[in-house]
Amino acid sequence: WLNVAPAAPPQPLLHTVIEDQVEQWADHIAAEGYGISLRYRELNSYANQLAHALITAGLTTTAVGVYGDGGPLQVVCLLAAFKAGVIYVPMSPEQAINRLAQVIAETGMDTVITTHMHYASLKALLQAKGEQVGRVIVVDGSVPQQYVIREYRHNIENAPVEYSTENPGLSYNGDNSAYIFYTSGSTGHSKGIIGSHAALSHYIHWHRSEWSVDSSYRISQLAPVTFDASLKDILTALS
Repeated sequence: WLNVAPAAPPQPLLHTVIEDQVEQWADHIAAEGYGISLRYRELNSYANQLAHALITAGLTTTAVGVYGDGGPLQVVCLLAAFKAGVIYVPMSPEQAINRLAQVIAETGMDTVITTHMHYASLKALLQAKGEQVGRVIVVDGSVPQQYVIREYRHNIENAPVEYSTENPGLSYNGDNSAYIFYTSGSTGHSKGIIGSHAALSHYIHWHRSEWSVDSSYRISQLAPVTFDASLKDILTALS
């Protein structure tokens, strides 16, 4: 007979772990760069507003693009996607326009989140390729400490809405898809790689445990946002 070790219990989903960290480290810096500095409570509050916007739009379990090049606002979008149960699909202005069009078409996304710095670039991309994206949500951090969510439906800005800053507390299966990253396509056609919340949580918890990560660590943030290693860098540091 084989002696098989019992399966390890599932780890808590990462956005809930970060919410617990907010309680402990509310006034500590969570993300900094691009002229923006966010404490844990600010990161969580802003991500909650964006998550509520996504939930209100009925986007849970659907693919949602995040068009940007990193920084604190990218982290806000990632955390909001997990809180809302949408599938995080990172895209970058550095990617070839045909690759971006492929990602939009193959994932069937109808919503793209971007920042105030990249809205014009995204709008030009969509117009150039004739891509049909019904909703663009702009995370606007142009005024320090004043973060605004702007929503455009078919290039027309909706009236501003104030969303809750409370944790959504949405319950969903850990086997749900968390993200889609596209391969470089160096061997041919680029392919989408899907990962679940449970698998990502297991990996990040293992990584933190294996390396005994604590608040004294400094973790590099060098991986491009379109490379899945960026999740390890961001989530290991925040959780």
